[in-house]
This record gives sequence, C-alpha cells and structure tokens, in this order.
Amino acid sequence: MRRSAGNRPASTGTIPHLLPTVLTAAVLVALLQLSFHSFGLLQSSKSQFPAFRDFEPPIYPSGPEKNGRVVDTVGCTDQAGKKLERNVDKVDAVKNSSELADGADGFFNTNPLRYRSPDEVAALSYHSTSHCIGDNFSEEDSWKYKSCQFRNLCFDTEAHEFVLFASPEQLALEEIIGHANLTFFSPSTSMVNVVSIGGLNSKWSDDMVRMKWFPKILKSEEAATSGIYELPSDAVLIPFHSFAGYNPGHLVWDDWLPLHTLLSTFDLLEDGRRLIYMRYMLPPKLKLWASCDWKVQECVKMMEKFMPLMGIQQETFSTIHNFTFTHVANGLPADDSVVKSKYVCSPTGAAGLGMTTDHGADKHGWEPSDFAQSHNKNRAASLYAFRNYMLTNIGVSTAPLKIVGGKFRIVFSINSSTNGARMMGNFDRRIKLLSKRLGEKYDLIIITKTMRYLSLIEQAELMSTAAIFVTVCGGGAVSATFLPKGAALFIFFQEEEGERGTPARLDWDYFNHLGYIRTHWLPRPKQTKVVPGSKLGPSEADYEGFVRLIDQELDIISHL
Repeated sequence: MRRSAGNRPASTGTIPHLLPTVLTAAVLVALLQLSFHSFGLLQSSKSQFPAFRDFEPPIYPSGPEKNGRVVDTVGCTDQAGKKLERNVDKVDAVKNSSELADGADGFFNTNPLRYRSPDEVAALSYHSTSHCIGDNFSEEDSWKYKSCQFRNLCFDTEAHEFVLFASPEQLALEEIIGHANLTFFSPSTSMVNVVSIGGLNSKWSDDMVRMKWFPKILKSEEAATSGIYELPSDAVLIPFHSFAGYNPGHLVWDDWLPLHTLLSTFDLLEDGRRLIYMRYMLPPKLKLWASCDWKVQECVKMMEKFMPLMGIQQETFSTIHNFTFTHVANGLPADDSVVKSKYVCSPTGAAGLGMTTDHGADKHGWEPSDFAQSHNKNRAASLYAFRNYMLTNIGVSTAPLKIVGGKFRIVFSINSSTNGARMMGNFDRRIKLLSKRLGEKYDLIIITKTMRYLSLIEQAELMSTAAIFVTVCGGGAVSATFLPKGAALFIFFQEEEGERGTPARLDWDYFNHLGYIRTHWLPRPKQTKVVPGSKLGPSEADYEGFVRLIDQELDIISHL
C-alpha cells in the first residue's frame, strides 16, 4: 500500500474517510490481493477504448458565444432553483458511522474503498466542486494555462472516464453564465471549463487541441442512484497524459515536473497524502505523434524505472484502461455480482499540466526563435524543491555539495545520447588534459559512466556527490537534475545541429534557471560527419577553454 513520505495526519477532508484505520492497510491489501489471485477474481478493467468525446459544449440559443457554453450532460432543470433542505442530524449520523468502519468494501489500484449507499450519498448532499486557476481570458488558448483542483473527482469504471457530480447550485450558476445579457463573467468555479490533460508539444501543431480535457459533468442525483465507492480522505486522484515518457528527459521534465508543480500549486504534496496517478490515453485514431499513445511498451518500461522519484509504487499506478477494481463481500474476495456502483470517487483531485512543463508550448532549443523568451524565469526555487522531492522519495541525501578530504569528483557521462552528432563514446583527450594540467593543483577523482547502465538510485547517489558533471545535451542529461547545490554542470552541444544549421542547446530553459548549480554550455563535443560544419571537430582553443573553465570552477568550489 502506497504511502507518501511522512506521517499521515488525521482526516481533514469535508467528507471523512470511511476507513479510519483499515487493519494495517498494507497487510489487508496484500492478503486480499493474494486471495483474489487464488480465486481468479482479480478483475482488470475492460480493455476497449471508449468513444472519444471532444469537449465542445452546446451553445445556448439566447446567449453570447463566450458565456453560452454548457456541458450537454448538465442539462439544467428547474430543480436548480429549488432551495435544498438538508437534515443536519442525518448528515452527522452518516459521518459518525464512518468512524466505526473496520473493513474495506473493495480496492482500486490497491487503495481501499468504502461503499456509500444511495441513502448516505443523499443525506450528505454529495456533489463535486472545481476551482481552476491560470485563466488568461483568451478564447483560443486559455485552456493551455489552466490547472484545476477538484473536490469529489470520480472515475467511471465502465466508461473509463472521469466525472464530476454538479450540485443544484452549480447547475444554477452554469445556467446564468449562458444568459445573453451576462458578459465578461468569469467565475473560477465554473465547470464549463477546459484544461490540458498533459504537457504540450509544439510539433503536434493543429493536433494539440486533442489535449483539451475536462471531467464529464453529471447531476448530483446520479451519485445517489447507485451510491459510490469512496477512496480514503487523504487520497488525491491525478489524471494526466504523458508527453513522451519513453525518453527519460521528457519523462522527468514534461511529466514528473508538471505533476509536482500541479500538486505543489494546490498544496497537495504535504501531510503524507495518498497520490493516485492515472495515465490518460487517447483513442487509437487520435494518437499524438511521439507520445506514449504510440510507444506504449517503451513508456511502461521507462516509467517503471523512474516511478520511485515521485514516490509511486507500480501497483498503485495505472492507465485509464488497465486499472484494478476488486471487490469485497463479508470480508472475502467477491466477483462482479457484488459491485454496487461503477463510480470510484476521490475526495480530492487535480489536473491541468499544459504550460507547467520545462518548456511550455515552445520547442526545446532547436532553433533561434526558441531562445526569444524564457519559460522558467523565477522558477528556480520550485525546480530545486522538485529535485529534493525526488531524492527524498528514493532515500538519497539532498545536502549541498561537500568536498570530503579535499577530493573533487568530476563525472563524465559517456554514451548518454544515441544521436550521432552528440554520441560521445569517451572524453579521453579532455580527461588527459585535466589530469596533466590540473592534477597537481587539485586532488581529482575523475569518473566516467554510462548512466543508463546504472540503477536509478546509483545515478542519483553518484550525481548528488559530484562537484562537476560533464555531459552532452538531450534526454540523457536528465541525471544533472540531481547535482547538489554548489556543483557545476558542463553541457556540450552541436553548434549546427539545430534548424537551418543553428546551435541546438536542448533544454536550455530548464538548465539556465537552476539556481542551485552553475551551468555552462560548450560547442563542438567531437569531430563528426553528421553535422557538416563540425567535420574538423574541436579546435585547440576549445580544449584550452574547457580546461580553464574547469580550473576556475574548482577554485570556486574549493572556497564554498
């Protein structure tokens, strides 16, 4: 059973968790999952893709286009205007009964569930809310900038889609938003909304709009029809689409970083919350180029390796199609006949990654226009917090650089790129120059490693103690994220690899805004025929500049 780092506090959610202390949750889950396997009752979800639903809400005939959009499933009725009468004593009784729960009614991706009956749901006036930030008031691209926090975000285990249950008050709000005389009215709590479910790749061009997403909206009465299965009060349900998770750089900077940013924005990383990630997948006909929609197995393999950085255990992670939804009756494993509701609900949810990646909607540094503006300006503190969050999750020290015994560790990353222009099998000449020119001045420990052959923890531990890291740009440079405060990073790039023979300083916007390390960019890593202008390779001045920069960095580090 997954637990975030730190002790779990008492429930503070508006709907108390129905499993205050579930036997020792880890033991119960393990025993029940084992029983499910033994009885052949571990049910995986259906594998077919549901029909894709573009978010194009209908237009009210009487209203302006800006304020007239309402989700078709909301269907405002006259009940939206009725005063809601609530039996406070009954609500409290339902809440108090939760405190007596001593078992689970099922499990969702190994997380315990408690079934709330229709009567309970009705008594609590169970419904969802949303709060979205980042609106720039642009009809065209506001969705790219928004992120939303949800209360009672639910997952439909049959339709494989997320839903919100709108209250009468919510429906009344959505109805007035469509009024012809209401203009420039922009409530942040409206459910007539759109966010980007994942990071944005500018190369998707017109297909980028496939990232538009929002939960399906249902009337709150729907929840009371069959009841719901509720996750623990500390649960956060997080749907996201992977940018290109088969590449380590894209995975860390375009998936993990945005998710960390999203959760920290809404203060959902604190208090040992139970973070439940679900990877959203587009239907086959709408797959996006170079995304995990295409490279499914490659993404699975890379994500499994890097999941520990986000504190994710494999059994708690799934796509919207391969989740596990298991059921319990009288304390024993049960088949589908005991399923009382198709809805699994989390007290809290969050979504909307769009512009929270390391590059936003820009390219990574392939052409001159990519350098026209910075996306990560003033983000240094959050980038350092992201680094420390990942290292803490895998038990690696987050301490600043410390030179032990006067020895300076310089790490060279070899074969970090498979691109011919940047594939460095060795840095032999540079290493020999350092040993010859600086070996007597400093006590150097020079290490060469092929990072992909190291485990995740081995990479992080190596980087977290390095004084200087030398690599080439690209996804393989992701290991530099783990360098300690006070270290230096040397990134080689090909000066003619970019568009129209221009410099390709890949991921420059990320590395140039890391306040905890000093980043340097160096051209011409090697002689190559792949880039025409680099046939001659590095000049003598290039080698001399490299040695002098290392010398100056070692002087800085020696005085930290």
